[in-house]
Amino acid sequence: TYQITSGALVGNDSFTGSLTREVGEDVGAYAIEQGSLVLSSNYDLTYQAADFTITKAEAIITAETVQSFTYDGTVKNVAASLNHSETPLTYTPQQGYTNAGTYHVTISAEASKNYEAASEQVSLVIENAEIKEVAFDDATFTYDGSTYRLAVTGLPEGAIVVYGNNDKINAGTYTVTATISKDNYNDKVMTADLVIQKAEAVITAQAEQIFTYDGTVKNVAASLNHSETALIYAPQQGYTNAGTYPVTISAEATSNYKAASEQVALVIENAEIEGVAFDDAAFTYDGSTHKLAVSGLPKGATVVYENNDKTNAGSYTVTATISQDNHNDKVLTADLVIDKARAVITAEVVQAFIYDGTVKDITASLNHSETALTYAPVKGRIDEGRYIISIASAETDNFMAALKEVSLVIQPAEITGVTFEDNTKFVYDGKAHSIFVSGLPEGATVKYENNGRTNAGTYTVTATVSKKNNNNKVLTAKLVVNKAPQSLTFDELADIDLRNNDYLMLDAKASSGLPVSYSYSYDSENPAATVSERGFVKLLEAGQITISANQPGNQNYKAAAPVTQTLKVRGSQAGLNKVLINGSTYSNPSGEIFYLIGCGSFENEVKIQLEPKNGSTVDDEASFTIPTPNPGIYTRTVTVTAEDGNTSRSYNIKIEKTFNFEDIVIQKFNNVLLVNNNPETNGGYKFVKYEWYKNDSYVGSGQYFSEGPGAGDQLDPNSNFYVVMTTEEGEVLRTCSTSIQLKSSYQVFLTPNPVDAGGQLKLHADFPEEELESMEISLHTLNGNVLEQIKSSNKITTIQISSRMQAGVYILICKTKTRTKSLKFIVK
Repeated sequence: TYQITSGALVGNDSFTGSLTREVGEDVGAYAIEQGSLVLSSNYDLTYQAADFTITKAEAIITAETVQSFTYDGTVKNVAASLNHSETPLTYTPQQGYTNAGTYHVTISAEASKNYEAASEQVSLVIENAEIKEVAFDDATFTYDGSTYRLAVTGLPEGAIVVYGNNDKINAGTYTVTATISKDNYNDKVMTADLVIQKAEAVITAQAEQIFTYDGTVKNVAASLNHSETALIYAPQQGYTNAGTYPVTISAEATSNYKAASEQVALVIENAEIEGVAFDDAAFTYDGSTHKLAVSGLPKGATVVYENNDKTNAGSYTVTATISQDNHNDKVLTADLVIDKARAVITAEVVQAFIYDGTVKDITASLNHSETALTYAPVKGRIDEGRYIISIASAETDNFMAALKEVSLVIQPAEITGVTFEDNTKFVYDGKAHSIFVSGLPEGATVKYENNGRTNAGTYTVTATVSKKNNNNKVLTAKLVVNKAPQSLTFDELADIDLRNNDYLMLDAKASSGLPVSYSYSYDSENPAATVSERGFVKLLEAGQITISANQPGNQNYKAAAPVTQTLKVRGSQAGLNKVLINGSTYSNPSGEIFYLIGCGSFENEVKIQLEPKNGSTVDDEASFTIPTPNPGIYTRTVTVTAEDGNTSRSYNIKIEKTFNFEDIVIQKFNNVLLVNNNPETNGGYKFVKYEWYKNDSYVGSGQYFSEGPGAGDQLDPNSNFYVVMTTEEGEVLRTCSTSIQLKSSYQVFLTPNPVDAGGQLKLHADFPEEELESMEISLHTLNGNVLEQIKSSNKITTIQISSRMQAGVYILICKTKTRTKSLKFIVK
């Protein structure tokens, strides 16, 4: 309801006050019609027609600019009010938050029927709470080498503690600081004393430690239950000589142990002399003094011997008394025996002389002078022959008796001055040849064996020389009759025409008259003729051979030097013996010669060598190269003409270079193979027919091969594929066989997203297998805190979300050796 606050009265009097007229409530334009009002019995009010407009009011949002709360785990909402109820307030990005922080919130009211739009911005501040109900108490320990630490108790769930000056081993008092942190809480710093007391030092040692003297220092044995200081021994730790010694063992106080002290007695008793021996000994008389000696005598020990040092044969008892400081005396006895020596007669068993008409005595000696040698029956002889003589010596005080027999041999003399020399200069001539000794003594005779030889050879001739009172002398010498030389006559051979002749007979002669044999050789694949050992020549085809005449010799003639002649056979045959293509040989080829450059070959050109038959010529170069830079078919025709020019033959050489599979086939979507049929990009070929093979089995005939219509119908990477293609000209080409490499999309995504707390989140990572091997996955808060780390090599990895994970936005980082992906996900 709106009031009209002014008007006009009929007459001259004025009117004060207000008149009420209902016009309307809502914004808009209203027409007030002309009319009159009765004010009282005395006045009438007349008013004119007019327009009345109601405009929109201002909307007013009432809210504190900064609204502060303390974090308690509940949602804290912005508080605001609007001066009307025609529309609700809206909050951007949201009205309330839970975690500590400062959030800028825009409060808005849309324009309504009677109010304008309004907007206000406020700051929602959620301050960190204080961590309560935790304790950090002092503690006392005794040093034992372990690490001691203090720990906060009553720690809230999710809180972490960082300690300073904690984890101590050595004795001492340490002030430890604990800084407690938790999301949405102020850090709480607490201190406590960690006290580690010194441990007891314990010396372990026997009260009386007894040793037996052995010349070394005997130390008191003791141990300490720690290694922070060394034990101290007073006046010293060890002694060497026999006796009783008091020793005080002490350990000073250290950083972690108290001081300690113990007293012990070190006793070293006299030792027995050990390791000595006084053994019996037997000697053989040799004129020197013999004695016994104690063995193993310790250093510093002395010995006194009785009844020792004897020379003559006999048996003696010897006493040895051994003395040494710190040891008891030791008395030992042993027998000293001196046996009689063996009398040794030294004389050669056989004493030989050459007869010369004088007396020949045997010689002998004795190894001592206590008696003389005697000889039976006599000591010497004159005549030649063999005589047995006994030599004897009698037993004495120090030597035994001896007897020895020897042979006295007087031998006949040798014949001297005779020689028998080799003769190697005889040459076979059909006559007998002999050799003879020279320097023959007067009265000597000779008998020859194997002398007087005719045929060539080497003979050993024996000459036996005899003379009275002398040994026969047997001499040998070589008699050599050398082979005679010989030569061959083999005339040059004239060329022969194959059309008019089938064979011929060779006629070579040896100067010795011995028969001649023949052999032949040739450089062509087939011989132009064959030759028998007797010289029969059979003509076969055009060409030439080399014939060798030979006479190997016999017992009396040397081999003749071979003589060779060339036989050329003329013919009318046209053709190729063989064709070499990049090292491959085609022998006696047909008119069509095919060469395949197979899979895996890098041959970018083909070298061709033609070898025509003997007498044939090639109309082109006999050696040429065909470039083969791209897959396809290359051809070349050559013509071969016979020697007589009347016959010719053509050969077609066809080279096919196989396509590498990837050069002509395009792989699409991991399930389709397509042949490139564009001549501009495939080397200039237009294909009209296709044959697809999988593992050598026929699988399709179209330009493309597909494993199926679905995305999951992928090509089998364990199978081998190839395709055979036919061109418009009818040429058939093929690709190499190959296996398929499936390609990865490198897509990474999460499902489901959002995910429930306590649910499972799946990471899909389409990476190659070798990259999956190094994949690491980690979950993070928006502040960067790591929640979980996982290693996986699977394309799909299932991650269990903790049921205690709060609702909100988190980050998953997927990292391999070549890439890193960051994905956000929501836990609801």
